[in-house]
Amino acid sequence: MIVSFRPHTLSYQITTEGREDENGDFHPGETSFAGEIPCRCEPNGGKAEVRVFDDGTTSVYRYIIYMDRDCKDFKKDEQVRVSRKDGSILVEAKVLGFQRDQLNARIWV
Repeated sequence: MIVSFRPHTLSYQITTEGREDENGDFHPGETSFAGEIPCRCEPNGGKAEVRVFDDGTTSVYRYIIYMDRDCKDFKKDEQVRVSRKDGSILVEAKVLGFQRDQLNARIWV
C-alpha cells in the first residue's frame, strides 16, 4: 500500500458582506467554505508544544497542516476545515500561524 502524501483536503471560510437592496432592506452576509487544497494534517502528538509565531504570540497548537508551497496565504484567526477522503471532518479551527517554506507551507491550528 502506498502512503498518500496529501490524504486530506483543506477548505477555508469565506464571508460575503451584507447588502442593502433597492427597497432599502438589509440582507445579512453569508458564510460558506471554499477551496479544495490537498494537505496532510498531523496531530500535535500529545505533547504540549508551544510555538512562537511571527507576530510574537505563543500558542499551544493541536494540529499542523502541510500543504504545497504554492497555496494561498492564510491569516491568523481565519477559519479552516480539514476533511478526510470520505468527506468527514477531521478538524475545524482558527489559524494560529502560517508559514511558507522552501518546499511546503504550514498552518498551525
